[in-house]
Amino acid sequence: MTLLRTLALSAALAAVPAAGALAQTAAPQFQVQAAADGLIRAGVQAFERGQYDRSASFSQQAINRGLNNSRRAIAYNNLCAALGAAGDLDGARAACESSLAASVSAQAHANLGAVLTLAGDAAGAQQHLAAASQTD
Repeated sequence: MTLLRTLALSAALAAVPAAGALAQTAAPQFQVQAAADGLIRAGVQAFERGQYDRSASFSQQAINRGLNNSRRAIAYNNLCAALGAAGDLDGARAACESSLAASVSAQAHANLGAVLTLAGDAAGAQQHLAAASQTD
């Protein structure tokens, strides 16, 4: 898990342009988390197939059904990833912030970093990507 997180964070950090950089960078990658909950699992599977709207729908259904803090954080993180991948940066940011409010995780920080990168907020992205690398 640590190696996976390191690789994902390295890729995300590489996607954040340095101040004044003129070179184009790769698009940041979003991360989803699995859980025993059936709706969360279905959302992860849809995300992995590139069905971001469907993934978001499953995540929202899980949130609406009511979950404990840990699973709610995962569902919001996955909603953030799906909305971000679909281009809804405002919705993705709100979902990531809700995930972090429920339970701090490296994945939610990394996803918020990806959202902020796409939104053009390099400083905010760096802050969350750094937090991701320090969060267990």
